[in-house]
Amino acid sequence: METASEEVTGMIFMSKWSSQTLCAGAELGVFDFLSRDRVRTASEVAAETGLDPALLYRLLRALASIGLLNEMPGRQFNLTERGAVLRTDAPGSLRYMAMLEGGPEHWAIWKHVPAMAGDMFKEVPSHADVYSLKMILHDWNDSECTQILQTIRHRAKPDGRIFIVEHIVPGPSESHFSKLFDIHMMCWGTGQERTEEEYASLLEASGWRFVTCHYPPHASMGVVEGAVR
Repeated sequence: METASEEVTGMIFMSKWSSQTLCAGAELGVFDFLSRDRVRTASEVAAETGLDPALLYRLLRALASIGLLNEMPGRQFNLTERGAVLRTDAPGSLRYMAMLEGGPEHWAIWKHVPAMAGDMFKEVPSHADVYSLKMILHDWNDSECTQILQTIRHRAKPDGRIFIVEHIVPGPSESHFSKLFDIHMMCWGTGQERTEEEYASLLEASGWRFVTCHYPPHASMGVVEGAVR
């Protein structure tokens, strides 16, 4: 059994190293060159990817150590069940999620944790090209949303953009999850689900210009786009 010190040491190092190793494999696309039913050498994969064979072997070995590949003698590898979901062509592939979660954008925001990332009603990171708010504004009433959006507007670049990701309430004749979720928000606090027009009004009242509302295919959520005016 591990001691407390050993457990904490593992938390300090292993989680970060594992996630970054996984992210590197996803970014390089190495899982696409391996399969569960065929064994390939690191040199074979390197020849197809243009990567250095010795360095690639070390990456594949590390991926095997966290259960995403199987390593056999002769520097040979194949995918495990877990590794297979990181192939680009896998149903519900997790490749791009791994790239996002382990990538520089998400790592950058964690530097704000020691200061608890500040108060979004008063301060947000300055001079970003794009600000994204996913399921944030639906927690707050119109006045509070306006304050949040104004704070972001004051910190945005002159050509900055904002993307509000929410369950957008559609027209009166359409059955939609957002209309039920709105009852949950009504019971929960001061927030609410809003229509495209209501989000557009919040943007206009906060110094932004409403651009459009995107509805990705087969998605239950929409994306309201705004720009600095």
